[in-house]
Amino acid sequence: MTARPPLLVSLSLGLAIALSACGDDNAPGSAADAGGDGAGSEADASPAPDSGAPASATAFAVATDFFTAGVASTVSVPGLEVHADAIEGVASTDPVVRLQGDRLFVINRFGQDNVTILDAARVSLVDQISTGAGSNPQDVAQVGDRLYVAALGAPGILVLDPARPDAGVVDTIDLSDLDPDDGLPDCGSVVALGDQIVAVCGILGDDAMQTPRGPGVVALIDGARGELIDTAPLTQIRPFGLVQGAPSGDAVLIATVDSFAQPASGGCVERVAVGPGTIESDGCVVNNADLGGFVSALAWSRAGDQFWITVTTSFDPEDGGAHGDLVSVPAGGGTPVTADLADDFRPMDLAICPTGHLVVSDATRGVRVLAPGADRELTSAPLDIGLPPVSNGLVCY
Repeated sequence: MTARPPLLVSLSLGLAIALSACGDDNAPGSAADAGGDGAGSEADASPAPDSGAPASATAFAVATDFFTAGVASTVSVPGLEVHADAIEGVASTDPVVRLQGDRLFVINRFGQDNVTILDAARVSLVDQISTGAGSNPQDVAQVGDRLYVAALGAPGILVLDPARPDAGVVDTIDLSDLDPDDGLPDCGSVVALGDQIVAVCGILGDDAMQTPRGPGVVALIDGARGELIDTAPLTQIRPFGLVQGAPSGDAVLIATVDSFAQPASGGCVERVAVGPGTIESDGCVVNNADLGGFVSALAWSRAGDQFWITVTTSFDPEDGGAHGDLVSVPAGGGTPVTADLADDFRPMDLAICPTGHLVVSDATRGVRVLAPGADRELTSAPLDIGLPPVSNGLVCY
């Protein structure tokens, strides 16, 4: 089985390249002591407005130039101490990251084909599990003692057993019927809602542009039994990025995009309702046309009353990186509100910390930290995390 190369290698490399591609750091101390220079940082230890929020958090980011091995770095929030390359050898040339519970999962994608598991508190290696040559894993979710992996080069969702890392893939939940033309449903993301897994599949063609054959599809899986429950079509083509589950546990949000060459031409953020054994699309919450571009990343607020998104409106002709906006949208839809950012700020990816702070990747340059509500920036320039940030390469806990 031949692995499909990613259509969009990274937002940070821009559209031209995309279309050619077929320890705990919360301890006090200076940024220099922590392994970063702290350039442009203005630490603000004021508590988050949510009285139930912790006082500090850790942002974890993977970064790469797609030619050399990636790095995994941490930033303390709101202290802004940077540990560049906080743990060596866990990020490949094409990594993304997921946080679930007390574990960080670094998914090493095209050409690397593994899931690397880290202890989040210690930022230490737990294990690495192969997903098989050519599998091209994209995302992972855990239910009980099983990991469920979305992989572009697989006929369904791969199942891993963390207790038997050397066993590799121990089972596959067959979704090949979703795309009978080639048996590869192009599942790019998964998320756990309780004991259920929502998998998002693109149903893409075999051509160089990976042209969608029709709307994307969501699959609902019983994570305890490892069995497919149901599937449902999306209203949109080309789901993109990592699906995000609502804090309430009854819905997910999925970004979709019609054309990377024309970011605002079509697509939306689509909401899918999830119940016990049921899954169904509720349609678009906000359209890309209204945002002026496609959604490169999204995250729910702590309270679940709104979600934040980074919107890519264009690509820089010089460095290929994204230009765009940071936007908040009411959970049920409504008027998007664009954050007031510095003129040179180019948001590409984001994570919301338990403190309420927003950590945002600045395309090609590093990460920035915003106060809860994004009403002001704590950094005055991007914090250098060792290499350029990548889309879906940022979490905070």
